[in-house]
Amino acid sequence: MSGKMARTATAVAAGLLLTACASTPIPPPTNAIGDAEQALNQAQQAQASQLAAFEFTKAQRKLNQARELARSDSATERLNALRLAEQSAVDARLAEARARLADTKNTHEQLQETVEGLRQETGLSNGNGGETQ
Repeated sequence: MSGKMARTATAVAAGLLLTACASTPIPPPTNAIGDAEQALNQAQQAQASQLAAFEFTKAQRKLNQARELARSDSATERLNALRLAEQSAVDARLAEARARLADTKNTHEQLQETVEGLRQETGLSNGNGGETQ
């Protein structure tokens, strides 16, 4: 009979623990939302809304959802708000990185065109030092 009582006591203890965790107040994820806002601002400065529109829009949408859920008194919704805010920050950083990559590629192409134009002006082409073949 003591084994049955031990299992019952364990089950009751587990139930109480789950109830305590579920009823523990969880503060709004203001730091995570602030981080996401900052990441979105940096992405915007990198022109991510134009150069990485998909990722940027996704980050904005998740941040808006996080803000909405953060207003709730529900622990579950606040945890979801935290998760969405963190995902928003990651998506915004990805958007910023893709925007910077696109800008770098554009600059590289412009430099290549400039170099080619200079080669043509000076009679140099294909790096042969002006020698004709």
